[in-house]
Amino acid sequence: MIHGKQFAILGSPIEMDGYLHRTLPDGRVLSWHRDLPVTVREDGEAMLFGHAWNAYEQGSAPGDLVMSAGDVKEILQAEQTWCGRYVLIIQGMVYTDLTASLCVFYADEGISSDISFLEKAGSHPRNDLKLADKTKWYPGPATAFEGISRLLPSQAYDYRAGKVRFRNPLGSWTPEGKSPQEIRELFCKTLASSCVNMHSHYNGANILVALTGGYDSRLSFAALSSLGSAYPFSAYTLEHDQISREDREYPPQLCNAVHVPLYYGKRDRTQYSGERDQAYQEHLSGMVVEEDQKFYAYRQYDQMVPPDQTAVLIRSNIFPLAAVSVSQQRAVGKQVNLSDFCANYEISQDSPMARAFTAFFQWIHDNPVQIPDTHRFYWEQKLACWSAENDRGYDIYENLIPIQMGNCRDLAAMLLSLPEEDRKGKKHQAEMTAMLCPEIADIPYGSGGSQAAGAAGKALEAVEKAWRKMRKIGIGRTFRYYINKIFKGKQQEG
Repeated sequence: MIHGKQFAILGSPIEMDGYLHRTLPDGRVLSWHRDLPVTVREDGEAMLFGHAWNAYEQGSAPGDLVMSAGDVKEILQAEQTWCGRYVLIIQGMVYTDLTASLCVFYADEGISSDISFLEKAGSHPRNDLKLADKTKWYPGPATAFEGISRLLPSQAYDYRAGKVRFRNPLGSWTPEGKSPQEIRELFCKTLASSCVNMHSHYNGANILVALTGGYDSRLSFAALSSLGSAYPFSAYTLEHDQISREDREYPPQLCNAVHVPLYYGKRDRTQYSGERDQAYQEHLSGMVVEEDQKFYAYRQYDQMVPPDQTAVLIRSNIFPLAAVSVSQQRAVGKQVNLSDFCANYEISQDSPMARAFTAFFQWIHDNPVQIPDTHRFYWEQKLACWSAENDRGYDIYENLIPIQMGNCRDLAAMLLSLPEEDRKGKKHQAEMTAMLCPEIADIPYGSGGSQAAGAAGKALEAVEKAWRKMRKIGIGRTFRYYINKIFKGKQQEG
């Protein structure tokens, strides 16, 4: 359903099929879709939207705590152990989950998880930001509409007063003298217990993990496999135009090693629907461009999950949050340089898109967290803006529930507390995958590239990249960019 599974707090109700309404003590109207779990205290001082469970074996269920806590501030203290896709509101203050995977947009009219509700509630014309090849999302807090902002994980929003304040998105977990091996063991134990609680939360729904040849989905696969046959799940890979050889070949090897069913969803060109393609764009108000839109247009999920079944789709975008990536460091740096950033992302330095990124970088520099800009950029842009919009796209399906594996503050803090050397090239993920599921430890990892492999393919990609840069930032800037890149490489070799 277009614009389904959302919520809003506005001056008037959302008049759409499937939406319920309740007037809050402050006079505003809460609207929510019947398929979105919602818990609201009678006094309206605490509200929980979406799916949430505790990562720890003995932890309290989030919904129960929202209703029973004597002091609502206890809820926020406990929230750092929660997993899921949710929004928490306490005394009018709005908090996202670790990665804002259930979106929150705000404007003078109120708040909503669906930007279109705010667009229609006031006068919010589209702005002049344009999506591009490498910037396929609107850099929060900016959005596609004037006067509407996105709430980032490092922000909390008082919807009664209309004010944003800083919130430390990492929570308070600390290593307390633990060795790297002890942290890895604790992470694996906590991730596994979270999976058990997730099974209980969804109570019989099909658990399906999106599986590729890479590191991220394999860690999710290993955590689910470690639970044994009492907690069944399946894996799936959907075909797309840029699928790599490794993404075709390695998932069957992984599934055969631990006897897990695998579904491979081919892309049937005859199934394409322009109407569905347009509906998906309307559902997301054109806020992101990604392959998930094509999965919907080609009906690939409809062919995998029957309409009378509910499936929880496990996505694995969280884990790179802590990875030390050479390409990300080159693009962003431990402390961002706007000129290098714009060159890497192929956007003009005087463009509206560059100004939107500048506003974000100003926010993180004014409100620092003890992690490099590289990680902060991935966290609050790639996850909270790009990935969160893709997750919102799945709300168009009535029977699919998207969840990011390990979306928990404690788990993220554990990953980030590992030594930087351990996190280079995702070595720590490979080690924890082997700890959770030794049966798949010897299966190789894919490079993450497309089928345009080999020297000729790489050369062509390099030429195309240089050509795009010249078109977007000019010949002079492109020349200086490559000269600086060569010079930095020589310095590192020396």
